[in-house]
Amino acid sequence: MAKLSVSVSGNGYVEVISSGNQTVSGDALALSFLKGTALTLNAVASPNAEDTNKTFSEWIGVTPTGQAEVTLNINNNLSVRAVFQFS
Repeated sequence: MAKLSVSVSGNGYVEVISSGNQTVSGDALALSFLKGTALTLNAVASPNAEDTNKTFSEWIGVTPTGQAEVTLNINNNLSVRAVFQFS
């Protein structure tokens, strides 16, 4: 098994979609997957009205860093952070 830890800096959340199309979302996630599982991580800015100027900025711990959606195969424990900032 490989563990995925997801955190968020700023106002937003992350959707984790596994190869079986199972989706989990939140701003603090601790998940386990079989090694080699294909995952899509999607950073989503908060939909709240007061946060309308918040946008996704970067990923820390995974590449490419500047795209809101990243696809990867998880083979080892991985810790990632999605960063959101005012645009």
